[in-house]
Amino acid sequence: MLDVGCGTGENALYLVQNGFSVVGVDLSTRAISAAKAKAQERKLRVDFRLANALSLQFESGRFDNAIDSGLFHTFIDDDRISFAREIARVLTTRRKSKQHSPHCSISTTSRMHTSPRESTTTVGELT
Repeated sequence: MLDVGCGTGENALYLVQNGFSVVGVDLSTRAISAAKAKAQERKLRVDFRLANALSLQFESGRFDNAIDSGLFHTFIDDDRISFAREIARVLTTRRKSKQHSPHCSISTTSRMHTSPRESTTTVGELT
């Protein structure tokens, strides 16, 4: 499982506690350091890495699933398309990626919806 924009790691740590193998990535050195400290303190095994979500250093098809809780909405429209392409690239075929925020939802197997601009893009058309 890829936790993209993992921040200080709470979602990744929760997933590991529930039996998932997780790689958490974030652009913030401070956030990754905090996430690693939490994992060590809780004696949990999570692979936290410093990474740019728009250019992930993973081979194609590396992950079965990906989550994002708060990153997608921070991007400008063009970067949202790049982000969706990059997540789709690192996912195995027919797997799902879910991002959650009050203003958007995206699934690599359906359509990408964003608001308040209400633009819609089919992720399959992006790859």
